[in-house]
Amino acid sequence: MSEEMSKPDFLCIGAQKSATTWLQWVLSSHPDVFLSPVKELDYFTHPNQSVPQQARRYRFEKFDNIYMNMRNAQKVDPKILLYLANTCLVDYQDDDYYRSIFEPYKSKICGDISPSYSRLSQGEVEYVNKRLPQAKIIFLMRDPIERCWSNLDQNMRFGFMPNNPTIDQMKVQINAGQVADHSNYARTLKNWSAHYDTNLIHVEFMENVIGEPLDVLQRVCDFLGLSYRENYFKDKAGQKANELPNKKPMPPEIEKYIAEKNIPMLEELQEHLGKDNPISTWLDRCKSIAQQ
Repeated sequence: MSEEMSKPDFLCIGAQKSATTWLQWVLSSHPDVFLSPVKELDYFTHPNQSVPQQARRYRFEKFDNIYMNMRNAQKVDPKILLYLANTCLVDYQDDDYYRSIFEPYKSKICGDISPSYSRLSQGEVEYVNKRLPQAKIIFLMRDPIERCWSNLDQNMRFGFMPNNPTIDQMKVQINAGQVADHSNYARTLKNWSAHYDTNLIHVEFMENVIGEPLDVLQRVCDFLGLSYRENYFKDKAGQKANELPNKKPMPPEIEKYIAEKNIPMLEELQEHLGKDNPISTWLDRCKSIAQQ
């Protein structure tokens, strides 16, 4: 079988904690779109290998939640249940497994929203490109200080670090591969731009998702070649998805540390995307905090 795949039509590669869950939730309302009921397939993060145990647990939890929601709504979809069962029971995921996810939905625009793809190296992106050379890429970004702190706050809540860590423990987490890579927007765009033309990459910003969600959705629909009708989205567009309540306050020392680390990255990003966007505001904020 050829390496090349016809589906999915687009990938949303992150960034983590930057409204990817909102995009999944809202876009799933479009009648011509299929998105995996289990967000974050992460296939290209772990291609051709056994399914990680953590991913397996996550899928079973999602299966249970989705099934109960369908049952309570008295709208049980056998096709979705079969998909969920296959996803949960698979031991080894390869290209054929990934193809099979989208096979029943060939008539729709299919997407895979997996923020872990923002961390892929150029070599790993090349692997994606050989299989999905015509795929469109969506990248959502957020003020890197807020994104990084939201990531740390989540890690504290879910037990990936102490609930009340010291400043040094927080700095270790900030420099750890996962948190650092998810925050390095310039690296992400450089790696994906090495294998995808700029006309296949669409960038949006968290500020616009909050301030003008329907405009964001219209731009995304235009980019994906989808019809846009406000009634598809208006009940969901202005709502937050997956927002954790009562986020811990950020210590000023950590805010300054994150700001100083992100100045070079934001300067590089601004050279790539220009100044007519929120990047200038993020950069000004980081410089101001760094000087305090």
